[in-house]
Order: sequence, then structure tokens, then C-alpha cells
Amino acid sequence: MPRHKLVITNGTNTVTLPVTKRITHSGSFEGTETVMADGTEKCDITGFRMTITYAYSYIPAADMAALHMLLRSGKYFTCTYLDVDNAEKTAAFKISYPQTDVFMYKGDVAVWQNASITLTAKGVI
Repeated sequence: MPRHKLVITNGTNTVTLPVTKRITHSGSFEGTETVMADGTEKCDITGFRMTITYAYSYIPAADMAALHMLLRSGKYFTCTYLDVDNAEKTAAFKISYPQTDVFMYKGDVAVWQNASITLTAKGVI
């Protein structure tokens, strides 16, 4: 399988980010917690909401600008991502604005160094 590139689309515009340095999968259980009259806590688990963090050595400035414009167009986006079973899958995610360290030039290309974004699943599984 070729090295993974995250693809993000809103149905009209698409951004393909470069090969990632690191992918971190995590998440949280979603549910309702209630404290009963006797003080015991009850939790009704609805499901698990997946969170994926992509870390990059760098993202070209042109791709970063396109990503920011895309993120301003809505709240949820369709992403093709690499799942824990090493298969590419597609689902809806809320995406954080990128966190970056330094703007610099790599050769003649303007890049944002040490960038990361976090995807939070729209639905629970």
C-alpha cells in the first residue's frame, strides 16, 4: 500500500495533505452520566467517538492556505483516513485548525513546520 495522504473534502473543494509523519488514534466513550439518590453513579454508554491526530514534518504553505479556506466553509468534512486496521476508510469528521511551529522555506517552497491537525468523528460507533 502506498504511503497515506489524508484527503479532506466538503463535497465541492478537496485538500490532499502530504504524507504524514505520525498518526495517533484515540477517542472517548460518549454517554449520559447520572448520580442516583443514594450517591451511586450510573453511566449509559451511547458509543465510542474516534479521534485521530495527524502530525506532519511540514505542510506546504499553499496546502495550508487551502486547508484553512476549506475549514472555514463548514463544520463537518468527509475524510479519507488510515484506520487502525491499516485500511483507508471514509467518514465525516470535525477538524481542528492546524497547530504549527515555524514558517520557513524548504528549498524554494514555503512550508509550515511541525504541523498537526485533529479529526473528531461526527458519529459514534
